[in-house]
Amino acid sequence: MIKKNRNFFKFKQVGYIAAFFTALSFYPAQALNLKKDFVRENIKGKTAVITAADTSDSEFTDLCLFSLRFIQMNYVLLSSDDDFILLARETVKKIPAAADSEIPPLLESIFSMTENAGLQKDILDNFILCADNPSFQAAVLDGDSSPVRRINTFTEKKIHNFTAGTGTAETDVALLKTAITALGKFKNPSSFSVLFACYMCADTDIAAQAEKALENFAGIYNKQVRVLITNGNITEKRRALDLVLNNPNNSDFFKAEMSENALAQTIKCSAVAAADAEECVKLKMTAVRELYRVSWTRSPALMKDVFIAAQKEYNAGFLTDSRFIEIMYAFTRLASAEAGTHLSAYLKELNKNREENKDVSTPVVLAVIQSLQLLGDKTAFDDLLYATYQSYPEEVLQAARDALSKLKW
Repeated sequence: MIKKNRNFFKFKQVGYIAAFFTALSFYPAQALNLKKDFVRENIKGKTAVITAADTSDSEFTDLCLFSLRFIQMNYVLLSSDDDFILLARETVKKIPAAADSEIPPLLESIFSMTENAGLQKDILDNFILCADNPSFQAAVLDGDSSPVRRINTFTEKKIHNFTAGTGTAETDVALLKTAITALGKFKNPSSFSVLFACYMCADTDIAAQAEKALENFAGIYNKQVRVLITNGNITEKRRALDLVLNNPNNSDFFKAEMSENALAQTIKCSAVAAADAEECVKLKMTAVRELYRVSWTRSPALMKDVFIAAQKEYNAGFLTDSRFIEIMYAFTRLASAEAGTHLSAYLKELNKNREENKDVSTPVVLAVIQSLQLLGDKTAFDDLLYATYQSYPEEVLQAARDALSKLKW
């Protein structure tokens, strides 16, 4: 049985060699000189031919294609040979993937076979170099192409190993970062989930590399981001929103739209377990600040719900004075028609607490009164007047008197 297998193996090798020389016979005569030198040489000599080749020579591209086919054909046999790996690396570094439509699939095939980190990085670097070339994009990057799938899988495995603690060597991390850069250059929607997993990595350098790569996905990842903000866990929601807001290539409209979606999600998580409460508050504050920044007035009902939820969270100790005041100011600015009634009711509650000698935060009551002054809503008259009879600090009493004088009758 062993003898039969050996004979079959020899037969396959003879076939490969025959095919190799048959291919050689079809090359134009002017391209044969370098190829003849290449064929005559041993592995080290072949490398010397590639290294010495002039990139401006008319034979150059054909020579490199010839070498890549040789590498692809013999990789399984010679992958443990250092000289052979050097030949592969020199060839990959010498010829851009965009030079000929046959090169990308050859590089992808070699990439799929090799475990050599140096050669893997050389191929990734080559793809990165050519990613902006229109002909390369048309041939390789449009749709769900094989090189993109291959590098998606490679990156997914690398980030999984890194997270599991088995791929933390310097070479592994360098390769992962290079793959992330390549996927960012490719801008293929199928890479989003892989890059987002890298962005979620606890390692800040890897996360930053992924965030930079995802800047190129503005307008590409919109649907996927919406799904994450709606269906992801609370940390994924927050990180997805951060990703959108930190991307200078996204429009203010899209940033505000995603902030609105995220803010709506915080209503659902306002009563989450204590372990997730801070994440929920961070998401809420990030969304509120963005909506305030762009003066997003399209969701007054949502802002009302957010303020009501924020009152409960503030009373329960989940919101600090400063965060609660930020939400109050956003409510006043973004939902002015709704804010007067609710802020007056809240001032009534604070007045009652003060009357009963309960603690009332001076910054919070001041913010309520100043917001009512800004609105000028006459429905606040009774509660503002009532505030002037309470034992508030003088600055609060003066603010209440000022607000009364600014009401619109």
